[in-house]
Amino acid sequence: HITTHFAGKPHNLEVDERRKIADEVAEVNGLITNEEVLRRSEFPFPAATSKPIEGLAAPKRGMLQCIFESTNGVCGYICGTASRMRAHCIQEHKWASTCKGGRRKKHVKFPNNDIPWRTDVSCQRFFVQGAKSRYFEVQAPSPQIPSQAQMRSRTSQFQTAKQEMEEAFRAAEDRERQEIKEFEESREPNPWLRRVGWAAHLAGLDRDDIREMVEPADDEEPELQILCKAWMDITTVRSYTHVWRQILCYIVRAEEEDPINRPAYKLTPRQEISIQILRESIRKFQAWKHAEDAERDGSNGKEEEDNEGEWEESDEEIKRMKKVQRDVLRFCIDLLDHPLQDREYESAMISGLAVLGLRDDEGWLDAEDYTPKYSAAIKLARLMVVQEAYERKEEAMELLQERYSTQQQGISQDESRRETSSYYHLISRMVKKFMTMSPGDRDPTPMQWIFRARSYGFKIRYTTTAEGCIQWVGDTILYQQIRFDMAEVKTMMRGLVDEARAVLYKELMMVDVDSQGQVDATQVPGIDWDMMVDNPSENRVGWSFLDDERNRFEVDGKWWLYERMFTEQRVRERFINETSEDERPTIRKDIADQYQRSIDRFREVLLLLFHLSGAKEAPADEPRKCWGCDGRIPAKEAPGTYSLRMD
Repeated sequence: HITTHFAGKPHNLEVDERRKIADEVAEVNGLITNEEVLRRSEFPFPAATSKPIEGLAAPKRGMLQCIFESTNGVCGYICGTASRMRAHCIQEHKWASTCKGGRRKKHVKFPNNDIPWRTDVSCQRFFVQGAKSRYFEVQAPSPQIPSQAQMRSRTSQFQTAKQEMEEAFRAAEDRERQEIKEFEESREPNPWLRRVGWAAHLAGLDRDDIREMVEPADDEEPELQILCKAWMDITTVRSYTHVWRQILCYIVRAEEEDPINRPAYKLTPRQEISIQILRESIRKFQAWKHAEDAERDGSNGKEEEDNEGEWEESDEEIKRMKKVQRDVLRFCIDLLDHPLQDREYESAMISGLAVLGLRDDEGWLDAEDYTPKYSAAIKLARLMVVQEAYERKEEAMELLQERYSTQQQGISQDESRRETSSYYHLISRMVKKFMTMSPGDRDPTPMQWIFRARSYGFKIRYTTTAEGCIQWVGDTILYQQIRFDMAEVKTMMRGLVDEARAVLYKELMMVDVDSQGQVDATQVPGIDWDMMVDNPSENRVGWSFLDDERNRFEVDGKWWLYERMFTEQRVRERFINETSEDERPTIRKDIADQYQRSIDRFREVLLLLFHLSGAKEAPADEPRKCWGCDGRIPAKEAPGTYSLRMD
């Protein structure tokens, strides 16, 4: 058997080597030569405290060992499953479990001492099958303590694996964050998003790429810069024009993208013509502007620019810019005049408004934050309709005058105005067509959809309770990222009081103040505050409690400071330009402006003290009563009435 064993795989030994091994084995004393002798012999198994035998297979762990005691000692049977161990105990030892069948109660724990076997036993065996092939227990292998080199290697492996995992997580999070997904209504109900339909319209697109389409035009986009410059930039409507600029930038940029990488809006044939005319108008303006700049630089224009600053717009430039503005207006009117049939998001305007609903993070703007954008779009649309009517009227009058001139006939401005359609007729026609809610026999328009979406948002906005954002923890106030206690509030109040006193006495009344902020009472007129009265029923415009005839003052507050400008040298030097005695003195404008800024600062601090010390907003006329509308200063301890008496 030995020679046959070593002849096969995996040994494949030669005949001489096999014979040598067989001879060495034959010289071993007491060797059991066959299986029959092995079955009859008393085979000694190692003790349970023995170490694992290296020549055998590695010890098996987690095995079960019977602990029944008999006349020959502990049974010691070992197997791998509880079912086989249970069958062994029943057959060999007549064991019966005390745990009855059926469902166990939750409060009753399973008795661990009821089972007659051990768990987590390490064992080996000499033979896989046949006689004496049972398992025997050995010591569990002790854990190997890695060396310092192994520990360093493992640490390096951990850091590498950790870095790879973090990069994979970041990449997955970036993909998850960048791709816009349609939310599941059953898991994340949001009536606002369901109503406006942004997620469904933008699903599958890259969030960052879409957001870049509504960003302001940069230096690498000269055409967009000209388009944005063509918009009116009046301060009162700047916030409104910003929304429309974003929409136009979005459409122009999206038209340059592959349709797969942009939202699925669709321009009407008229809109396609309008945007092409607008692009051509911008290109012509750019070409003329470049030629004009080159000609100006070649004719010593650079020196004049260095001396005089920026060039003013020429009449020709204003004329060409008006052409661009007219084409922008036409395109915007065509965006409004877009019949919506089956899909509202075929409108490029509504699609652009959906992109404006994306927040900087992964979320969407809620109704409270987004409805002002709808209002801005509506407000500018109304203004553009009026402007379009004006432009059409002017163009019609100009065409009529040209026609009469070709016929060698003249027509006055008033006659041409009467012959053409009125502003009312032009505006009314556009308003009925695409600026109001459409009747049942006509397709809806973008403005109708915006009106309804804004009304839905207003309903949410005005019926939703605002979330709490202030927390109190004992004497500490938590607001967003700000944390402060009442002691800090008192310190701030005292600081505001000190600032108000300093501004009042030093900068406004211009009296001497000592190092502790105190003022000599003889420098300022006295006021008997206990006798001071007010008349709350008086509502005349410009009236102040200083005008009440019951209030008496030592000086005329209206002229007190002005008189000091001529009687006190220090005040005179500050405000008046010293000239010869024959010339009329003049007030220094820079000092007067500085004095007005000090007045504004004092009012700001006083209003803040009103609000903080009174726990409510100051009445609208209260600052006027404390500081007259004509600039008169109530002397001596004026701010102390409301803020200095803090305990």
